Amino acid sequence: MFQVTEGWAPLCRFLGMPEPSEPFPGLNSRPAIKQSIRNLTRRCYVTVALYAAAAALIAGALYRALR
Repeated sequence: MFQVTEGWAPLCRFLGMPEPSEPFPGLNSRPAIKQSIRNLTRRCYVTVALYAAAAALIAGALYRALR
């Protein structure tokens, strides 16, 4: 069974491919996960803010049109 901690060697051996020169990706490190969560949270806040601004603009336009 392949363990990610073993790196490229067993995976490349199994696939019959040469080992890449770049290091094996360590995407599950604590700092990388925390950064991903921060980025996702920031995007969510921006999206909510944009929808709220659009709703306020539409409400304002409707108020002026119906007044």
